[in-house]
Amino acid sequence: MAPSKQHCLTCKQSLSAIPRVSAGAITSLRESLRTEKAISENLASEISQLLDDIAHDVVDHSTDISRLECQILSIRMKNDILKSAEQWARSILAPARKLPNEILHEIFTYCGSGGNIIYCRTPTSDLMRQPAWAVSSTCAKWRHIALSCKPLWSTICLDFSSSIQISMPQVPLCTPSHAVSRCLHMSRQHPLTLEIRDWDVAFLGMIGLLLIHASRWK
Repeated sequence: MAPSKQHCLTCKQSLSAIPRVSAGAITSLRESLRTEKAISENLASEISQLLDDIAHDVVDHSTDISRLECQILSIRMKNDILKSAEQWARSILAPARKLPNEILHEIFTYCGSGGNIIYCRTPTSDLMRQPAWAVSSTCAKWRHIALSCKPLWSTICLDFSSSIQISMPQVPLCTPSHAVSRCLHMSRQHPLTLEIRDWDVAFLGMIGLLLIHASRWK
């Protein structure tokens, strides 16, 4: 007859079976290791049976361990989902969410007045620090407002200095020409404020993009 089911004393979950090998049997086995007498046929038979029981118990315990590990993994995944939901809920209740869109538009306009610095020597991920990119990548609501806020994109600073810019990890690089095109497109017909720092022959590559919008230059 197969051993009957038993339950974990802590979680009350059903385990595979009652263990076949008792603590007493393990103690007796340890004592048999210390004996100097020859092993009798009865003892050999008992140990053979014990080996068989041990093998079955190991299988049962492995099954229980696998099942419990799956349950733990499932609980951890549910817990991670709950933590994410908690962050989303707190984000929705954030004070910034209560601001009218018109106020946010004015704030973004003010942020953009400081200029979006585009480093023109090499592709960079530093754009994510610039007002237009930083604001438009914060959340869906801010992005919606930022993409319609023309002044946020209309102040452009082209920096041709040779200083090395630190790139942000795990952020795709953006070419200077792409960044300029993005600002020109998103600012629509709004007047442009342009600033050029340490310009050199590399500026010639940008002239074509800017001349198309010369009528908008302040």
